[in-house]
Amino acid sequence: MTGLHTLGAPAVARWSGDAGPGDGAGGEATEENGYLTVPWSYLARLDEVPCDVFLAGRRHPVLYATTGSDPASLRDRAAAGVRLLVRASDSQLLRRVLTVSLGRTLADESLSPALRSREAYQISASILTQTFRPRAAFDQDEANLVQETIDVLTQVLANEDETLWAMVASMQKSRGAHNHAINAAVYGLALAKACGIVDYEQLRDIGRGALLMDIGLTTIPGRILEKGEPLSLHEERALRRHPVTGFAIVVRALGDTPSYAHIIVEHHERPDGSGYPSGRKANQIALDSQIVGIADVFDDLTSDRPDRPPLSPFEACQQMRFGPAGPLNDELMKTFVRMLGGWSALRGPR
Repeated sequence: MTGLHTLGAPAVARWSGDAGPGDGAGGEATEENGYLTVPWSYLARLDEVPCDVFLAGRRHPVLYATTGSDPASLRDRAAAGVRLLVRASDSQLLRRVLTVSLGRTLADESLSPALRSREAYQISASILTQTFRPRAAFDQDEANLVQETIDVLTQVLANEDETLWAMVASMQKSRGAHNHAINAAVYGLALAKACGIVDYEQLRDIGRGALLMDIGLTTIPGRILEKGEPLSLHEERALRRHPVTGFAIVVRALGDTPSYAHIIVEHHERPDGSGYPSGRKANQIALDSQIVGIADVFDDLTSDRPDRPPLSPFEACQQMRFGPAGPLNDELMKTFVRMLGGWSALRGPR
């Protein structure tokens, strides 16, 4: 990510892994008093209920469907507006089976691309919220779950432009780090396709790398991530270590160096050598890392932050091309602007 505060060096933005105000609205699974509220549509596409499901009562949740039940048994209650709950202790199990729901949602041609993408985004956010919470445990199971989630999205978005842009329209521009991770992955895939990249393995790595580029920020104290004023030199240095920290977290979890690991390390490197952590220049930075870097900056600038309101896409691209959010790969930026419709379309009617 990038921010616009500086200490005479490339800037760093602060993202919080905690859900911000409004996170969970619009369909994400949300936690309350030891239970998760789960939208009916998430369960509807499963073959069976993965864990006990409760109905929200006036005083206490009421057990209604046990593990292995037919999800259809919950339809009428959900239609009547009764909230469906599962124990928070079952969240890991629920997150694993939601990848099945995600794939089936994306394959549901009875839904319009807009509805399909909106629900797929919400399911993805529900799976990934926990991944990006501060001090969250990131082990092999978590890494595999994250990879599976983005791979399900990539398989569809790599081949369906209409769904890809419907997903862009579905984006939540909130403070949640999981939202930024999903958004950057989607923008990264879109830019990669605009650059003529069609190989699925390359697209898969861009999706995975973008999604996990900021996993190192989960080790940064919240007081730094949420600080509204300029950071101290010590705080800035701590933040600038997150690409290397994230690389180490992913390698440790998987027990090997994945093919996308360089994206995590390089997404803050810049062609003129002003980036970090290594100050690499131009062709020393992998193309896919530069693609993800642009996706990262654009989503950051167009999202709401504690220290500033979101910029318009036109304003963001101006800063990325000509202003303090650069310098970025000039040819990639030209392609990115064309992908968004060109300067005239971004500027809008006068």
